[in-house]
Amino acid sequence: MRRGDEDVAAGRKPSRRAVVAAAGGLIAAAMLPRGASAETRLPSTVRVYVPFGRGSVVAVASDVLSNALSVALSRRVEIDVPPLPDRMQRALKSLAEPERGELRLLASDTLTHVLYDALEASRTPTAAASLDTLVPVATLTTGYSTALFVSTESPARDWAAFAEMARSGRLAIASSNPGSVHLRFLELVLDEGLEDVLAPGRERVFEAVMDGHAAAGLINTPSLVAFLRANPGKLRPLLTFGGERNPELDVPTLREVTGNRAYASTNSVGLFAPAGTPPEVVAQIEAALVAAAADKHVVQAVQAVGLPLKISGAADLTQTIARDRAVVAASGL
Repeated sequence: MRRGDEDVAAGRKPSRRAVVAAAGGLIAAAMLPRGASAETRLPSTVRVYVPFGRGSVVAVASDVLSNALSVALSRRVEIDVPPLPDRMQRALKSLAEPERGELRLLASDTLTHVLYDALEASRTPTAAASLDTLVPVATLTTGYSTALFVSTESPARDWAAFAEMARSGRLAIASSNPGSVHLRFLELVLDEGLEDVLAPGRERVFEAVMDGHAAAGLINTPSLVAFLRANPGKLRPLLTFGGERNPELDVPTLREVTGNRAYASTNSVGLFAPAGTPPEVVAQIEAALVAAAADKHVVQAVQAVGLPLKISGAADLTQTIARDRAVVAASGL
């Protein structure tokens, strides 16, 4: 019995962790060929690898979707967050291992994944890009941006003041995604190294900055907007990394302050299956995700946290990967 099953048996509401663990269940059911029996063909375990911190949009999207998906399946599902370091490498290695009765999937931030492939190619030019070996299933979000922010007590009132601080001494930047594209963009622009402070979870990123453990933080814009609404006067956004200004933050973009169009980036969350997954299976997975996203409780949760949730198919995910590859190539990362 997995964690949470005992709660169900006792009539208690499943824990948040148990609900998240059930998120991949409907996806597992979608792996069945036409006419197959779910009772006989469904794998005993579905393992979804999430090589990102709990505060990432990848994890938040899974959390928001999970309750609606868990209703559709009563099977053992494991959400596997590989340990640091080398989360992505660990996840990809595990995904490629023999199934052993498991269905394995990967949830990933596409821009970060593209950068991972680019860095791996620089080390081993003959290696195939990992994204070329996976089957795109669906995007789970619309494109969203990332924001750089400081505490309102920081002397950095704007980007220019922050840049001056960074050039006068090594600054610590808190985020849930170490080695992110956005941190590398900042290092390129400032021509200075920045200390990458891991803060697993949105709340910990905010706390690290407000408590003075980091000079600034990087967080997705929906999370920052939601925090500022609930906690006015605590944090100060300095800029975003998207192609256009965020209307609710109204701070310049990195592209504006540098004049370099290559520094405009958009993040998206994608779901991938192992090589060889049939097209019929991909279509069924997408349909299941669309149904879950329409659940009224999911809609309410999306509105509460400001998550840019939107399910789009494999073709959209393929286009998103091409977009992000162009960004990484143009930036010189």
